[in-house]
Amino acid sequence: MNHSSEPNAQRVWADEASGSWVSIVAIKNIEVDEEITHRYINMSAYPRTINFID
Repeated sequence: MNHSSEPNAQRVWADEASGSWVSIVAIKNIEVDEEITHRYINMSAYPRTINFID
């Protein structure tokens, strides 16, 4: 996935006992071979349970 100011997908987070999971959900029709895009957001918007690696 890459960034777009007009994305065709979005991330949907779920915190479960097994950890944080993300689903990629289409918000527009996505054609075969079309790149999946989403809008980058601030890291502070991610669930606190995610440990990013520097």
